[in-house]
Amino acid sequence: MTPKKNTSTQTISISPSLKEWIVRYVNVKKREHPDAERFSSVSAFYNYVLEEMMKCFKKGKTLDDLDRFLNQDVVSFYDNLSFKAIKVFYEMIVETNRYTAHDYEATVAFLQQVQKHFSEFFQDPDIYKIKNFLEKLRGFFLQNNIVRQFDIKIDEDPLKKEDTVLSMDAYCNDMNLCYENAKFMVALFSVLGFKLQNMISSKKSPFFRIKLIPTELFKRDDVPKEARIQLFKENFSHFTNLKNVINDKDYYLWMKMGNDENIFIDFDNEFALNKWIGIIESDVRKFSKGENSFLLKMLTFFEKIHWISILNKEDLVFTFRFRNNVCESNKKIVLHYFSKYSKIKELDNAFQLIDTHSP
Repeated sequence: MTPKKNTSTQTISISPSLKEWIVRYVNVKKREHPDAERFSSVSAFYNYVLEEMMKCFKKGKTLDDLDRFLNQDVVSFYDNLSFKAIKVFYEMIVETNRYTAHDYEATVAFLQQVQKHFSEFFQDPDIYKIKNFLEKLRGFFLQNNIVRQFDIKIDEDPLKKEDTVLSMDAYCNDMNLCYENAKFMVALFSVLGFKLQNMISSKKSPFFRIKLIPTELFKRDDVPKEARIQLFKENFSHFTNLKNVINDKDYYLWMKMGNDENIFIDFDNEFALNKWIGIIESDVRKFSKGENSFLLKMLTFFEKIHWISILNKEDLVFTFRFRNNVCESNKKIVLHYFSKYSKIKELDNAFQLIDTHSP
């Protein structure tokens, strides 16, 4: 015979909506966990919650710490995919990545792991389940100082389901990491089939707000890969567009233009050119001890600024990228420079350096 617990009565007043919410929650959990004593009745649930909260208060915790509560399944999932790092260093490292789009295939691979681990939220295309998934991650974000505050809400017109908007507001601690996390969330939801309606970030404080709309891709499993990639690119254009780039530091635009083979860097005067050649020569000599590759490295410099193309690295054969009779002075500069360290053999539309006395 199970002994009865000593109990006493404590009367409290709560709103009808809160009472209904608690009753509904207990009934659902009772079906999911029929042997759990804490869900055996509403009274048992009240007792369990109050007793556990008093234990937390005894340990010096407060209600604010509830926002930082972590579910063990979230911890176990991220433990396998993350690592501890010094934030101040990574804040500097990711700065140059600001206007670089994420890799689609890598994002898909990560999302598949998320869907498998948190399958209960992804079995059906339900935006409210997705919101619950994000709520589950809030604790992880807060606990790991990824954000200071993370608010999630759904705005929905009951008469226009297509106007449903999932909103996220994040107040972070670090400017560049905050921007990268905004990109990460958009990448993830792009693969899920959400369109980025609006994105706001601040250059004065680490904050972002993103508003996402579920598209037909969210509701279907048989979506062609090309359609998802197109949505992915469209969403990322909110981050990587040149309007944003030209309003930021110069090197962001230079990084974009550096990939264009039809653009080359020129120098305003000979002094500027010689200055940069001197800096590069100095570093090549300093950090290439024991390497017989001075000429190749200097050829690489001129290739990087798009003056030449190296045709054969072993034989030091190169050609000029300039169109005929264009930038003749630049060609003379290159040939004059290398004539100081080698013999130059002219080939058919190309030149070869014969190493004789390079440093």
